[in-house]
Amino acid sequence: MIEWIEKMPDTLTGTLLAGAAWFGFNYATLAERAIDKAHAQAIVPNCAAVLEAKTKSSTPRPTGIGEKIGVPPMDLFERLVLESVKPRVLTLIEREDRCTCAARRAGQKLRFDYAVHTASFRLIEPQSVSAFADDTAAIALSGTCGDIPTPFKGTTR
Repeated sequence: MIEWIEKMPDTLTGTLLAGAAWFGFNYATLAERAIDKAHAQAIVPNCAAVLEAKTKSSTPRPTGIGEKIGVPPMDLFERLVLESVKPRVLTLIEREDRCTCAARRAGQKLRFDYAVHTASFRLIEPQSVSAFADDTAAIALSGTCGDIPTPFKGTTR
């Protein structure tokens, strides 16, 4: 292998060594910083908004069947029943904690891909990097990092 390196032109050897050093620096330092910056600026707030929308959309709505069939007190009973099964709304801190946990889990295997992304001056964006936000939201909604309150099933999903 040393003969092979000696046969290469010096400019090519220098370029390869510089490229390897640049990629190594990106892998060791910049990739982790880019993942942390993505967590703080976009991933966690987006995930928290998804969790909030999920909990709001999972709340059952009154149908108004009592008025339709001519028994108005049934609507009051329906509202009371729906109020009793309404899931607990997650606080902002709980949503952010679940999303931070989900972002860590989703980002565990992204260091190499982020190194490629940052080493190419963000010209190359691997699919795993572009799907980071969606993967984080999916993990948070799966209940892996904590229970998501839903109606009719207690407090777990």
